[in-house]
Amino acid sequence: MPAAGLRGLIEAYSTPILLSAILAAVVVATWLSGDLVFAQTVTDTLIRVMLVVGLYIFIGNSGVLAFGHIAFTMIGAYATAWLTLSVFKKSFALQLPAIL
Repeated sequence: MPAAGLRGLIEAYSTPILLSAILAAVVVATWLSGDLVFAQTVTDTLIRVMLVVGLYIFIGNSGVLAFGHIAFTMIGAYATAWLTLSVFKKSFALQLPAIL
């Protein structure tokens, strides 16, 4: 393989390999630390990075501003808030019908 071809190959795959290595290092650091707050922070950060990258790929490449991604994110956040709320807080703060 010529040197120019190898250089182009390295340039093409260096970013995904570097990002994968960083992600692996963060996962290993989270797993080894055992700290729940750090693990929650890393999880939240990775979720937000995934959302931003998804929006960038769609909006950045197409130029079309769409709110579908954000709407699905809001629905997921709202459902998560409802499902993780304790029974006492649901009955006290939300004043829902008994069936809920």
